[in-house]
Amino acid sequence: MSLAAAERAAREGRHDEAVALLDAVVAKEPANAEALGRRAEAQRNRGRHDLALADLDRLVGLAPRDPGRLCARGEGKRHLLDLDGAAADAEAALKLDAGHASAWVLLSEARRGAGRFADAVAAADKAVAADPRWAWALVVRAKAKRYAGDLAGALADTVAAEKTDPQDPAYAFGWRGEILRKLGKHKEALAAL
Repeated sequence: MSLAAAERAAREGRHDEAVALLDAVVAKEPANAEALGRRAEAQRNRGRHDLALADLDRLVGLAPRDPGRLCARGEGKRHLLDLDGAAADAEAALKLDAGHASAWVLLSEARRGAGRFADAVAAADKAVAADPRWAWALVVRAKAKRYAGDLAGALADTVAAEKTDPQDPAYAFGWRGEILRKLGKHKEALAAL
């Protein structure tokens, strides 16, 4: 039972098998961060966000000053609609690294989910400032701007995201279509979807 076999199973979409293989690794090595992280991802892919969060909690326990682990756990909390918990993890990560783009993205998504749209835009602005070449940060800012009522700004961010990462524009297109529809540009919206 190896990590490589679990990774192969997960890559092939056999997430139940990946979890079983990783369970065996974690039973022998409870502090194996790689196994815990991969099992959390496999659990998430199975739709078991509660079990993923348990592994993410363990990962943070192993390295509580790791901003990446705090963000991963915060994302797990966000999937479970614990928006305050997600925001708390993002803020804890930002105390450790104020330029951590993923933490700003997480904070923006948590604030948007809580209906705090101006705060979501502000956090997304900081994510884009921290990593201006990260297309996802631009998409997150577009989402925040759309909910804050800045449709023109949101549309501009989807265009910028597509230019930043032309290999994976699908998510930006989906949001662009939604924004164009809101602007009454139905023909362009259909073309963007």
